[in-house]
Amino acid sequence: EGDARDRPAPRKFTTGWQLGKPDLILKMSEAFSLSADGPDVHQHFVLPTGLKRNRMISAIEFRAGNPRVAHHASFYIDTSGAARMLDQRDPSPGYGSFAGPGFNNYGAFRSWLPGQTPQRLPPGTGTALPARSDLVLDIHYQRTGKPETDQSSIGLFFAEPSAKLQVLELQVMNKALN
Repeated sequence: EGDARDRPAPRKFTTGWQLGKPDLILKMSEAFSLSADGPDVHQHFVLPTGLKRNRMISAIEFRAGNPRVAHHASFYIDTSGAARMLDQRDPSPGYGSFAGPGFNNYGAFRSWLPGQTPQRLPPGTGTALPARSDLVLDIHYQRTGKPETDQSSIGLFFAEPSAKLQVLELQVMNKALN
């Protein structure tokens, strides 16, 4: 075991927002229910930003309402209202879509995985979030063998007003891989 004085200090885990209080918090408008058994679910939730002007985002922090069922999450920007129409057609909270958000999105933010620490972009940079846009939250749910509910939230951190360099996320995949 070695000398007890050489042990590292115990890790401290943040109970609130890891990056501090967000500038804007978006929360699912209602809880999503997941049955005990069945296949995994990809559910998309439309979160209106309510922004009156274009903003640059320096960080995004996802808080799973129920970490037992949230496998991972992705975030898309919709400026067309297409996600709202998809949501209106689906009677459950949000709408299902396994192969992406189901619309041509304006952009995306870095995805969230359990254990991931949110990071701020370097000073002077940000990801554009247009006025009157919606943030579409895509959560991959896994079942636990008992009924569960989730009502997750997202914290957005605005870049300083002088930020001019836009950061884009590019996801590349080969669907032909087996």
